[in-house]
Amino acid sequence: MHNLKTVIALMILFLTVNIFAGGVIKVKSTNPDGSAISEDIMYVQNGKIRFESNDPDDKTITIFDTQNGKMINIDLTDNTYMIITKDDFEKFAKKIAEVKKQQEKMISQLPEEQRAMMKQMLDKQMAQMKNPPKTEYNKKGSERLNGYDCDIYEGIKKGEKVEELWVASWDELKFKDEYVKVFEGIKDFFMDMAANMGELGGMMENEFDTEIFDKGFPVKTIEYENGQPVRIEIIEEVTDSNLSPALFEIPEGLTKTDPFEDM
Repeated sequence: MHNLKTVIALMILFLTVNIFAGGVIKVKSTNPDGSAISEDIMYVQNGKIRFESNDPDDKTITIFDTQNGKMINIDLTDNTYMIITKDDFEKFAKKIAEVKKQQEKMISQLPEEQRAMMKQMLDKQMAQMKNPPKTEYNKKGSERLNGYDCDIYEGIKKGEKVEELWVASWDELKFKDEYVKVFEGIKDFFMDMAANMGELGGMMENEFDTEIFDKGFPVKTIEYENGQPVRIEIIEEVTDSNLSPALFEIPEGLTKTDPFEDM
């Protein structure tokens, strides 16, 4: 999936749709020159959300079942899928503990000078994973976009501009309880994951970017690399629809994989 933060933004946007059965939202991604990259689609209904990427280089589907506490990742390029539940987080934490013990055992068998160098290297890597650089957001103006009054924020990471976001305030929105619960279920899912990752939980918290979502939801996002815009994402269409339950099921003919197999 292209960007976890984008997925969460789209999930939040669905909370603004005052519909009874289900909803569909389309997000257009373009290059800075206006040429198309992809049109991604989000579906929501009955406590479930499906994000479908139509990027030629990223044919993936992610389904969150907030009622049953699970996430399904489907890769249509190699026809595989994996299921991650809250119970898997504990397994993940145990795997991390096992790896750490193996590292400590390996280091203890090295000569003293090499042992000191290896420990210093691993401690530095761990510090970077525990406290990755975060994006700081600075308000730079306001603009009305797609029917919403938006505040424009500039995202800075390690002194470099990485994104611009047009963020609509939560005060403008009226939610149906169902959609609020869906988002809260997703948020709890990722926070549980971060908690169970122990020392590495900072990576997940950083990716979730809770700071910007405390301000509202992004209607438009421009991503930057080396100070230049590289991708623009904007909400294109929102429609009501009574969706088929099959949209939230795993397609036939796919091979199940273990998310921890290559650890």
